[in-house]
Amino acid sequence: MSGGEHISDLIVDALVLDLTDLFATVVDAPEQMGIVKGGNFQSNPLKKRLYCVVHVGDPADNLWKDSLVARPGRNLDKSMFAVEDFEIGGGTTWWRRFSVEFGFFGIKTKEKQDEAPRIANITRGRVEMAIARSTRLPSLTDTLGEKCLLVMVITSEAREGGGPPDDYIWRGNVQLQALTNRDF
Repeated sequence: MSGGEHISDLIVDALVLDLTDLFATVVDAPEQMGIVKGGNFQSNPLKKRLYCVVHVGDPADNLWKDSLVARPGRNLDKSMFAVEDFEIGGGTTWWRRFSVEFGFFGIKTKEKQDEAPRIANITRGRVEMAIARSTRLPSLTDTLGEKCLLVMVITSEAREGGGPPDDYIWRGNVQLQALTNRDF
């Protein structure tokens, strides 16, 4: 079997499109996005200034990986809920996990101390909004029959990584999960 697509790749591609569409409306503003892509950021952050990348899992958190949905009788963690067991022939329900990493490098543009966190946090808010408002994600089905049912943000942060006098660097991360199901 060749030429197949897994639901995780489809979700990354859809998120990149959603984020690209949302950030395309921000032009000639301090929050203008330099690049949106899937996978690792490998460009010069000083040239791109503001970037956003989508990952399967989270490269900075090796515990943020796909998880089967909890069944009755199993311990639940804060990101799970119980579903009834499947009938004979059933299927599999997953939490497919992803992260959106973003960074703001205001070194060349010299934003002031109050402007740099504003740019980082409005970027974070836009990422959260793109995920919540996505019309692409809930309609995805891969070549194996796995369907995306629900997508939700689980954690979100922005943190300062550089500073005075006017060389502010902010990085952030939004972790999300997609509830998927595949019948067998």
